[in-house]
Amino acid sequence: MLRRTKERPIYRLLTTIIAFSLLVGVLPAAAASPFSASNMTETAQTDIAAYSATEPPGELVYSGLYFGNGRYAVLDRILDTNIPATVEAVVQLNSMNRRHLIFSNYINGVETSMSVEVTAANQLRYFESGTSLVTPAVPPIFDGEWHTITCVRDLANSRVTFYVNGELFHEFTNANLRNGTNPLNAIHCIGADLRASKIFFDGSVSEVRLWSTIRTLDEIKAGVNVNIGGDDSGLMHLWQFDESLLGNIPQTVLDKADVGNPLHGTLIGFQMMLTKNGLYNNGNDQNIEIDSALNMPAATVKN
Repeated sequence: MLRRTKERPIYRLLTTIIAFSLLVGVLPAAAASPFSASNMTETAQTDIAAYSATEPPGELVYSGLYFGNGRYAVLDRILDTNIPATVEAVVQLNSMNRRHLIFSNYINGVETSMSVEVTAANQLRYFESGTSLVTPAVPPIFDGEWHTITCVRDLANSRVTFYVNGELFHEFTNANLRNGTNPLNAIHCIGADLRASKIFFDGSVSEVRLWSTIRTLDEIKAGVNVNIGGDDSGLMHLWQFDESLLGNIPQTVLDKADVGNPLHGTLIGFQMMLTKNGLYNNGNDQNIEIDSALNMPAATVKN
């Protein structure tokens, strides 16, 4: 398993400022490091020292992409195997009291479908071709932090269990689950469904993982706050989202699971953008738009 170290926002801010200055020619390329004492104000040095003192070293911070407003990912084909035993998603939720489609292939109810979502009543929901299992209201996860939502489907015992951040949240027994004789017949989306008037996920997505195995509580706990590797036992598919995907034509989401027949996806509705420091940042700063044909910066800088 790969761990990602804490990103310091104030360092990123200073790096962004210097990078933009170099871009417009304000500073010469040979300027001294922005982190040297001579190039920082006393306030900046104090802020950095205070931030470093309060943040534990090595804490994981996921990277991700903002979905919603027409942004989602669609898989290239129908899942080869039947419904996975475990679905996990690492997400940030932006808003309460609205539906968030995490993983879905729902069109109109005629297709053989399976979905995991957050409902407009702030509950977790598992839907499987006529069976709708809705939990009580979820813990406070609408806080801008990364949360791991896990849904485990135990066909043999007719049980569906939800976990939040590695903790048991709710269990359904005697669930009416399909026996697998009717395979899935529609492509899945991440962050949306397939109906004409799509319901989108409003927030950021870092990882979506599908497992062929019924994950145990210990295994689920071990997968929280880590970026897993592609060779974990039982892993069927792994899609990881970050800014680097937006610099490709087409914007392909690679399946990073170490399987013989990977299932890739494509981003829909995302612009190709490069920020001043070389990274897309969800439109929260000025961005240099990339011409999709030439892969060259456009002439204008957009807010």
